[in-house]
Amino acid sequence: MPDFLETEMKFRTPARKYALVATVIAAPLALAACSDSDDAAYETDTETVEIEANEALENVDAMPVEDPQASMPDPVVPSTTQTVDPEAAAAAEAARQQTLQDEGDDAAATAAAAMDAMNEE
Repeated sequence: MPDFLETEMKFRTPARKYALVATVIAAPLALAACSDSDDAAYETDTETVEIEANEALENVDAMPVEDPQASMPDPVVPSTTQTVDPEAAAAAEAARQQTLQDEGDDAAATAAAAMDAMNEE
């Protein structure tokens, strides 16, 4: 067996443990205290940014022009002369309600199956 395995291990005393913890805590704090901030947010403020933007636009004489292709189209107004068959509207509403009911039933069945699968595990 190697000699270094047979020697007694020196246990750390409480004072050494506290010194080690203090060093581990103090080292990052010391590095943080010595750092320099190169963040651009510290060097600029709102006034200087606005002034530079205004100076850039001083030589512009043209006024903004509306782009006709970018404008919103006129809203479509429903015709007041169009008639709706009440029976067809009722049938469409009943079909929509049935579809919603079927989807709800499917969701409930899926949730119940998932709960059963969880309870089996």
